[in-house]
Amino acid sequence: MEWFKKLDSLFFILGRSMLELYIIGPRLSKVFDITGGLLVLATKDRN
Repeated sequence: MEWFKKLDSLFFILGRSMLELYIIGPRLSKVFDITGGLLVLATKDRN
């Protein structure tokens, strides 16, 4: 039964980190993408 608790906590950490990558990943790719960054700058200059 002790191995089940270790396995459960391992899957919790793995699932939590995958969920964070799913949520944060696209946002970070927009920030670090050069064309996306230029597009953000271009739209801010118009307003």
